[in-house]
Amino acid sequence: MIREASEQDIPQLKQLFKVCFGDTDAFLNLFFTEYFPNTTCMVAIRDERIVSMLFLCPAKMVADEYRRLIYYVYACGTLPEYRRKGIMEQLLQVSHAFSKQQDAWGLILVPAGEHLATYYLSLGFSPFSHNVKEKMTPIAYDEEIEILKPCELSLKQITYIRNRQLKGEYQVIWSQKHIAFTIAMLEQQGGGCLGLQWKNGRKDYVIYEKKKSELIVRETSVEENILPWLTPLLCKHFDVASVKYFVPAKEGDLFSMIKPVDPFEIPDDTLPYFNLEMG
Repeated sequence: MIREASEQDIPQLKQLFKVCFGDTDAFLNLFFTEYFPNTTCMVAIRDERIVSMLFLCPAKMVADEYRRLIYYVYACGTLPEYRRKGIMEQLLQVSHAFSKQQDAWGLILVPAGEHLATYYLSLGFSPFSHNVKEKMTPIAYDEEIEILKPCELSLKQITYIRNRQLKGEYQVIWSQKHIAFTIAMLEQQGGGCLGLQWKNGRKDYVIYEKKKSELIVRETSVEENILPWLTPLLCKHFDVASVKYFVPAKEGDLFSMIKPVDPFEIPDDTLPYFNLEMG
């Protein structure tokens, strides 16, 4: 049987998270307190218990200047003894039908590796967005750091800046709740969001992780051609030797996949964008 989960299922869902993904209690408490009510969770029941799950997280995608609902599929997990029985395929089929009922574009997800990308291809998903990882070290002129400085940004400001930048065709727009959760999740891991203010008063942001001597920028509102001037500030601020930026691209590493309700073609001159996944 497949059904939507409720608050009463949270203890079983937490256990499934731990078995499948090894998540900490701190993360699970944050997710189920702050984000779970925002989702639709589909679960498969076998032997009178939950053996498989996935979460449908609402977002909006822009097309023809119209924002339409789309669901990000998150935390697809099945107990080891119930895998390879087609249960996840059934969950995804039910979820796709649910998205159609809600007049959504369909489903979008981030495959965790090439083997899962192949699996999702077999279920009707197709590539949606790509990125390239650009590693940069500081340019020679330290005075370039004075072009901008760190600043405080409210959640409302971050959301406004993101919407200012991501307003093109086939770009996924997140709610304040999702952005807040993503930042809080990264803060548990030593990352977060840094506000930036330029001399002309413009404000931008960097959403990041820090791993040893490298900063990983998962998303920034700063344009790609400005990143060399941003790099020395980030290296100085975070005391790292280099910065790795995830930059959207027409070709590169596969990032996300989509299974639309109705077929559509993305124009060649359009750069699809999906980020702030909760991997």
